[in-house]
Amino acid sequence: MKNDRRLIAVSVRKLVLLLGSGAVLLTVLSLLTETVIQNSGLRRNRVIALVFVYRDDSVPSWYASLLLLACCVTLAVIAYDRWISGSDHRLGWAGLAAIFAYLSMDEAVSVHESFMLVGRIMLGAIGVGQDGPISRAWVVPAILVLLVVCAVYARFFLALPGGTKLLFALAFGVFFGGAVGMEIASDFFAYSLGGADNLTGAQSQIRTIAFPHVEELMEMTGSIIFLYTFLDYFIKNLGAPVYSFKINRR
Repeated sequence: MKNDRRLIAVSVRKLVLLLGSGAVLLTVLSLLTETVIQNSGLRRNRVIALVFVYRDDSVPSWYASLLLLACCVTLAVIAYDRWISGSDHRLGWAGLAAIFAYLSMDEAVSVHESFMLVGRIMLGAIGVGQDGPISRAWVVPAILVLLVVCAVYARFFLALPGGTKLLFALAFGVFFGGAVGMEIASDFFAYSLGGADNLTGAQSQIRTIAFPHVEELMEMTGSIIFLYTFLDYFIKNLGAPVYSFKINRR
């Protein structure tokens, strides 16, 4: 059994390296394509747009969504095992599966953009206008939701094994540091230089090319670390059980 787990663990590490290589390759391809277009005057078209990491209708977006979906499926299997074993944290695992299902959907269709108006209302309530340091106002309700989720999952997180806890914290920091942190950093970068309309050509390229690519690479990297965290937990704590489902015949 130990040898089987060791072989599975090695396979998981190879999978993670492969997925990470894919994320880097897609990001570099997108960055090179965007740089060429920005500096050569090459016209964009539907085919070229497929390589951009920051577009919803692109291959990198599909890849990022699949990574989050893989996390969701892994969490669903863990939740099922915890449920049938009567674990105290079975609802926590099931909740995480639902959260990652939403994140996978959001990555594909950008549901979070719908909260822009809510964010602007919240910023307006504290006296921050649309020309303020945060133009992507959806980050405000997103941060509040994150704080609520962190509060709800505090006991669940503290109950995790030490190694899983560290990996989970790392994945959380990298993923949301990219998804939310880089959005805020991009806005503050433009605001500190007098606003997006006053940026020089080089400054505008930093904001429209560098920030989005770092953001998306951080999100994909965070997703891969999350996936490794959940698979590692599965291997060490659940093994590789064979599930049996009974079919009632009439």
